[in-house]
Amino acid sequence: MASGEAAAIATAVSKANAQGRQEKKMESLELASVRFPSIPNELYRVSLSASSEGYVVWVESKKSKQQWQLTVDDISKHGPVGLPAEVILVFFKAKLIFYCNCFR
Repeated sequence: MASGEAAAIATAVSKANAQGRQEKKMESLELASVRFPSIPNELYRVSLSASSEGYVVWVESKKSKQQWQLTVDDISKHGPVGLPAEVILVFFKAKLIFYCNCFR
């Protein structure tokens, strides 16, 4: 993990811990140009939002316009045991923002 990435993640997790469990409603996140390191020649639009069914992750290839969507009903199943869902979401958001800014 790069030092810039580690710092961004540490900052995001610190903010989540400061917020504690008081915040149950998640703000949506929309990113117009995300480049994942496993597919460096492709750009994606990414959206993360909350719905009545859970958390929705939507991804669209800017090149092919192909879309994927995933709804996660229990976010705590997708992180280390014992971490609050809010911390996992902040970590996920920080990672997406890192991919948006780092792999240009």
